[in-house]
Amino acid sequence: MFPVKEVGDFLTSKVIFKKYNLDKADADNIVGIYNIKAYPTFIFVDGDGKEISRILGGAEDASGFINMVTEATKKDNSWEARNARLKNEPSYAMDHIIYLNSVYMEKEANDLLIDLFNKRSISENFNKKSLAYYTENISDLESPIIQYMIDNKKDVMSVMGKDEYNKFINYKVNNYINNRSYGGNSFSPDRLRAGLEVIGKYKAFHTSFYKFMNEIQDYFIAKNGDIEPTLKVAYKYNKKAETNDRSKMIQCLSSLCAFNKQISKANKDAVVEFIKVAITYEKDAEFAKSYGYTADRVHGKGDNRGNFKRIK
Repeated sequence: MFPVKEVGDFLTSKVIFKKYNLDKADADNIVGIYNIKAYPTFIFVDGDGKEISRILGGAEDASGFINMVTEATKKDNSWEARNARLKNEPSYAMDHIIYLNSVYMEKEANDLLIDLFNKRSISENFNKKSLAYYTENISDLESPIIQYMIDNKKDVMSVMGKDEYNKFINYKVNNYINNRSYGGNSFSPDRLRAGLEVIGKYKAFHTSFYKFMNEIQDYFIAKNGDIEPTLKVAYKYNKKAETNDRSKMIQCLSSLCAFNKQISKANKDAVVEFIKVAITYEKDAEFAKSYGYTADRVHGKGDNRGNFKRIK
């Protein structure tokens, strides 16, 4: 908390604070009563303990925190006002879902999202605002919304456009593989295999990166220093891969080099050569530029600040 002299009389005149260290104990069942999912969470309640509003996270300084409190305690930002607006203004629903997600009320946000999705037209469900939310927040490929996109491909394409549709599905599938592999910041062979099995059930999800990972999963999991089989499969998909697929393959190869001390200089040279070939195929100039830096990192050719010269 910020020093009182910085905050002045603002908080003491507006709010009475009670602090709980929920990492140690929760004798009053604060987590359960107020459905707290992340720390720090600030719950504003009335005299009877009924929640008025909430905010997540802190601020850089006292002034910023005061602004957060001021905004959260405005009458229009109370749960009562938000729920009334949700009931009376159908166009507000997506904004309410975004707010629920921002305060880590994911289940409530998802339940409302599915209910809204079932009531709205296809053009409303796949407008820019809705798609931005799906891109950021839907990670489950078996979500009803993703499944609807697969089952009604032509109709959804008529709203999104073919290129945007394919880009969205590609992004979701490839990120799903990454998230399944590295959920919790550590590699999980079981999660990777389970994720690939889910994707395998749906032909629409068979991106180049999925096919690549499905073929090399045994080598990737073993990490035994023999990178030749993995490179062979990577070359198979390199030329015709979409940008997101190619980028993910390069990330995979880079990771194998970074975390496997058994990989020889010759194998690293082979990975760099693959990346150089990938650059010639890549149509996106920014991604091609990033591949050059990745190639240099494979050999650790950076200065003591971690800066790298791009291989072209």
